Parts: sequence; C-alpha cells; structure tokens
Amino acid sequence: MKILFLTFYFQPDLSAGSFRNSSLFDSLSSKITSADSIDVITTSPNRYTSFKVKSINFERVGENISVRRIKVQNQKGGFFAQIKSFRVFYYEALKFAKQNEYDLVYASSGRLFTAFLAARIAKKNKAKLYLDIRDIFRETITDVYKNNKIIFYLLDFFIPFIERYTFNKADMINIVSPGFRNYFDKNNYGKKSVFQSYTNGIDDLFLNSVKENILNTSKKKKQIIYAGNIGLSQSLEKTLPYVANKLYETHEFHIYGDGAGKENLLSEIKISQCKNIFIHKPVNRYDLVDIYNKSDILYFQLAKLDAFLRVIPSKVFEYSVYGKPIIAVVSGYCKYFVEKELIGCYTAEPDNVENIVEIINKIKPDQLFERKSFIKKYSRSNINEKMSTSILNT
Repeated sequence: MKILFLTFYFQPDLSAGSFRNSSLFDSLSSKITSADSIDVITTSPNRYTSFKVKSINFERVGENISVRRIKVQNQKGGFFAQIKSFRVFYYEALKFAKQNEYDLVYASSGRLFTAFLAARIAKKNKAKLYLDIRDIFRETITDVYKNNKIIFYLLDFFIPFIERYTFNKADMINIVSPGFRNYFDKNNYGKKSVFQSYTNGIDDLFLNSVKENILNTSKKKKQIIYAGNIGLSQSLEKTLPYVANKLYETHEFHIYGDGAGKENLLSEIKISQCKNIFIHKPVNRYDLVDIYNKSDILYFQLAKLDAFLRVIPSKVFEYSVYGKPIIAVVSGYCKYFVEKELIGCYTAEPDNVENIVEIINKIKPDQLFERKSFIKKYSRSNINEKMSTSILNT
C-alpha cells in the first residue's frame, strides 16, 4: 500500500499540529511492511519568525519512507500571509502528488484547505481518504471577520462548498474534540464517513521529564507560565496586562511564544504600565520541560468567540504532567472537559479580568496534584497506537 501523509506542520517545527503529526508518523512508520511506503509532504519550519531551525528539504527516512518539505514564508502577517504560504504549499504538493499513485491519503488539517487538497488527490487516485480535523475552520475564520461584513459574507458563502466537497469524500474522519461532532451532523457532512475522536495527547518527552514534582521556593512572587501561540485565538492582550497589574505584589507572568497578536499584547502592556509580565521568545520543547518544572501555575486561555466553544487546546494535555495548578480561561466544551477530567484545573470566564484574578487568588500556596489516571488515558503513544492502526485499516 502506498500512503500519502499530508500535514502543513511537521518536525522540527513548533506547533500543536507538528507535535501531533510527527509522533503519529513515527507510530505509523513502525507498522508498515516492506511492501508499503509513505510519502510525507509538509513545509519547512515556518510557525514563528523568532524560532529558526534548519531542516532538510528532502530526506529518506528509510527505504520506503520519504519526507518532502516545501519552503514557505514564516507565519507573520496574519490571515492573508497564511493564504500566500498555503498557496505555495498547495501547488507544490499537488505537483509532486501527480507524479505518484496512492492507495491511501491521510491529511491532518486545522484550516480546512490541507484536507481539501487531500480530497482532490484522493479523488484523482481513487484512493481511500482519512482526514484528521483539528479545528472547525469556518466558525473560526467567520468569527474573526464578523465585524467586516464583506469578508464575512464571502467566507460564509464560499467555505461550505469546500467543506461539503472535502468531508463527503472522506472514508474516515477523526475529530480531535468530541465537541466538533455536532457541526458535522448539523450540516450533514461526512455522509459516507466513519467518525472517531482521537484527541491530542501527552508526549513521551513530557511524561519522561518529571521524576518528582518540583515546588518553586526560590522566588518571592509566584511564577505563572503561558507557553504557546500569541494570536487572535487567545486574545491575551484583553486580559493578562490587567490581571497582572492586580496581582503585581504576588505574581509574575512569563510568556513563551510568538504570533500575530504579540504586538497587540506588547501595546496593552505599555498602555497599562504593567511591570510583571515578561515575554520570551519561543523555545524548543526540551527547554520547556525545565520551565514547567520551575513554575507555580500553568496558564492558558481562548478568546471569547463562538468558534472556540468546541475545542480542547493541546496545552491541556502538556500541562497536566507537572502536577501544578492550571488556570483555564475557557468556556464551552473545553470547560466541560477539564472540569470533568482534570483535577487541579481551575476554570475562569474569558474576558473577565476580575474572575481570573479571583480564581488565581484561590489557589493555595505550593499545591500539587496527582493526575495518574488522566496521564494514562491521554498518553500520546497510546492514542497514536490506536490511531495509526485505524489509518492502516481505512
């Protein structure tokens, strides 16, 4: 069986999509026989302009496995820069795929169009199609542009045609959050598809990095850590400078990341004269281990948009390993999920500064949590084992 593995983000890039698909690829590679082959088509690292790492444009991982990285520009400049980058990826990937014949096309897609590309390639090859859907793109993008009526109506009119074509071609659709399923049912998408939900999970790197939970006793102020994207999806600028000001005497916020919302955050920090937020460049995951271990509280949030009522951020799983209190500024399915599944995760209302401050102040000093059952259930290796098997059985 000849397999095409499509993902916009892949190792050594930094993003949830890269971590998910790189580890899944390893699991899938270990299962194929000498008669099978895998072609990975992805991009060169481009998630952050402030994180630069060398990568090989083409490499053979084994006799029957290859990875082809298409060079695109870094993801600075927002939505239209991303369109430009994806256009390059789309045409280059299509050009390479036309030179081969595939029995199975796998695609992981957070912005719909990687899945659309996969559907086109699968149709041409009369191949099976397995889609891993990491986001509901239509809801996300129309929420972002809801105040621009022209763009909103164009997107809301155009995207359903792409969705219908893409999802109705799929033999198997995996959704990373069970909260997505209602969207597919409501729109009658994936009529011939088998649905399943393999969520994001906890990578072995983090599982193997904690021999014992470490309390931070060397700092006078409690260290609150946010590590990840600084973008429209998080809207950190709407809350953190004002939360931090109210906690100036007791807490510091350390933010590791980059993204389209960074300048907005820096502007709000300056306007509010906030002195206890420190923004650091993105770091690789090995360095994050030490940062997490030395933290007091781990923090994540999603913007107050309808699009995020269905999602479960990958940080939920990564943070869970360290036993530290977690602040989740979320609503919708994610709020339900963490309150049901994750001990020591405190939820606060998006955009509600007073509520976030109140929740942080409720956390007892030097508190640690035992999360063995959650960690076992959501180990990435366990999830990948099941998911790679389901791909081969499509």
